[in-house]
This record gives sequence, structure tokens and C-alpha cells, in this order.
Amino acid sequence: MRALFVLVIVIVEGLEIWITKEDEPPVVYRKNSKLTSAQHDMTGIRQLTWFTHWSWCLIGVYFASALILPNGHPISVVVWEIAMPNAFLVTIICTFVIWKGLLEKEASTDGMKRPRTLVMHNANIAMCACEMFFASTDIHISHLGLAPLFGCLYVFFSWWRAPRISPESGPQYLYDFFDTTLPLQEVMINYCGVLFVLVAFYALVCVVSWVLDMTFWHDKKGLEGLLLACFVYSIMRFED
Repeated sequence: MRALFVLVIVIVEGLEIWITKEDEPPVVYRKNSKLTSAQHDMTGIRQLTWFTHWSWCLIGVYFASALILPNGHPISVVVWEIAMPNAFLVTIICTFVIWKGLLEKEASTDGMKRPRTLVMHNANIAMCACEMFFASTDIHISHLGLAPLFGCLYVFFSWWRAPRISPESGPQYLYDFFDTTLPLQEVMINYCGVLFVLVAFYALVCVVSWVLDMTFWHDKKGLEGLLLACFVYSIMRFED
């Protein structure tokens, strides 16, 4: 199953890089921002600028490492404990924040409904749930410090990438809450909020892992699988 997941991840990511030809619409920055919105050239390898792609590729790295390395190898464990919470984060944010926000603004959701985008926003959590259920791969609360590492790395990447997305128009952030030209208090709130969310999602996955490990489920695997599937499906979204 892990080999199949690696194949799916590689194919979808390859198609995203190879097929995507259209530019992204400008990000609508907040009223008190000093940034000027500009069209983003996100064709080809530039697709990897999005956090969704980072998370998607990290899941692939985990499954590949789990295939190659011995069971329970520290490298696989660390990658899993970073990848799983971020998969939850991507799916929930896309379902309940980004998609909902587009509908409230009466903006187009066509980009969210592209087949490859739907796969990355939904299959990611489905694959991770399968890993939790069939392989009983755990998340340990004692490793909570791992939670913000991946997100902080992406923040540093965003700072580096911002002036290079559209040099003639000034810095461009793909997510408006990374905007460093906002008032200092708002910037601090945004970045502390990102840190809190990363830690909160790690804790959420720890709770799910703990519930799945309870002895109550040992003779009720069918019910356990059904409840996990219902939970995962409840945070997915496929249409308006």
C-alpha cells in the first residue's frame, strides 16, 4: 500500500509541474498592507512554492522512507510526526477556511475543484489515515517540539521567495497573513497564530492517535475503521 501511495504522490506532483500553465490570480492583500497585488507566474516547478505541495511531497518522503528503512527507524518516525499534522492542517484549512472564504467573497472556486488539487487536499489525509489504521503508526506528544519546524522552514522560504515572485511589482506573499508590511502588532499576531495552529494540529493528531490505541478498540477494528473513515470524510470537501 505504501508503494502505491508513493506512486500516486509522484504522479500527481509530476502532473502539477508538467501540466499547470496558467498564472495564479493576484493575492488580495489587506487594506493596511503596503504590498501591491500582482499576477503570479506559478507554472512548472514554481508550483512547489505552495505549502500544499510541500506537505504533499513530505508525505511521499515518509512513505518512501517507510519502504526503505527498517520499521520504526528514527528518520521515518520524525518525518511522519511532521507530515501527519501538516496533512490535517492542509485539509482542514482548505475545507473550512480557504474554500469557505472564496464562497463568502463570491469568488471563483474553480481552482479548488481541479482534479489534481482535490487529490492533494483530500487524498493526503486519506493516505495518512490508512497508515494510522493499518500500520498503527503513532504520534508522540513528547515530540511536540517537531510541530513548528516544518512551518517555520516554510516561513523562511516565503521570506526568501517573496521578492522573487514578481520583482517588478515588489514582494509578493502567497498567503496574506505572511505580509510583513502590516502594522507590527498585526504581524506578531499573524505569526504567533501560525505557530499556535501548528502546535494545535500536532496535539489534535496526538489525540486521534491516542484514541486509536485505546484497548477498547482491540476487538472492534471494524467500528474503529468506520469511525476514522467518517471523521476523515467529514473534513474533506469536493464541491461548493
